[in-house]
Amino acid sequence: MYRTILFVHSLLRWLVLISGAWNLLAGLAGVASKRPYVKADRVAGLAFMITIDVQFLLGLALYVALSPLTTLTIFPHFGAAMKDRVLRFWAVEHVTLMVLALTAAHVGNVLVKRASDPLLKHRRSFLWTLLALILLGAGIPWQILPYGRALFPW
Repeated sequence: MYRTILFVHSLLRWLVLISGAWNLLAGLAGVASKRPYVKADRVAGLAFMITIDVQFLLGLALYVALSPLTTLTIFPHFGAAMKDRVLRFWAVEHVTLMVLALTAAHVGNVLVKRASDPLLKHRRSFLWTLLALILLGAGIPWQILPYGRALFPW
């Protein structure tokens, strides 16, 4: 089960990034053209929200219960894990950045819904999605980093 969830989690990151880029570009295009906020803009936002929520739930399952790295190595020896760069990334940094990215995506979604002006909706969508994507980019274990994972899980 662990390997399956990890595989899906690793693969889903690309859908999160693609849907985030789609939402970001929709917001930028809306700001640049000053067009109304239409159903396609809302769909882009929903796609980003759904993918990031599913990704978070899978990651949470891995972190709390399924990953031998956290359950057998990090949690029983948390103090020692904080002294190791790789273990610290998985124990604290990855989780923190992803929770902040999820929060930015949700706050942005709420602020877009509450805005009455279409230009303000596009601007908020763009800015909060940009913030979420920056946080996601900082928290992804890119292959070139010491704690990196393969770009594609197969």
